[in-house]
Amino acid sequence: MSESIELLERRLARERAARLQAEQLLEAKAAELYDTNVELQSLIVELDEVVARRTAEALGARDEAVAARQSTTAFLSNMSHEIRTPLASIIGFAELLIDGRTSVGREEALDAIIGNGRHLLEVINDILDVSKIEADGLELDCVDTGLPALLHEVA
Repeated sequence: MSESIELLERRLARERAARLQAEQLLEAKAAELYDTNVELQSLIVELDEVVARRTAEALGARDEAVAARQSTTAFLSNMSHEIRTPLASIIGFAELLIDGRTSVGREEALDAIIGNGRHLLEVINDILDVSKIEADGLELDCVDTGLPALLHEVA
């Protein structure tokens, strides 16, 4: 019987050693899983911050694009008016001169045609200047301007 007790004691010792080894392995794996979980949580927080930042950047870019589109639409609308008005005057005075039925004098009609033609040229030059400004290629020229002539033209 002492042999069987000895056998049982050895078996019990082996099982205790195996259990202790399994517990140690389980604790090591649990610690490893905990550390991995902490790292994953940290990565999730970082990714959330990156997503939030990029979303804000995308929304800002969208808002800028919408504003640029609205600005372009307003610019084109204004320019179409600035071009149509003098062009209509040029065509109208030219037709009057061709028909010969005008209460406006020939010189006055020609002055209106020339003045509106120059105005159209200025509008087109202004449009080209805006393009140069946007392309950082505009060079400024200082020119003397006669104030009385400018005021007469504005009137």
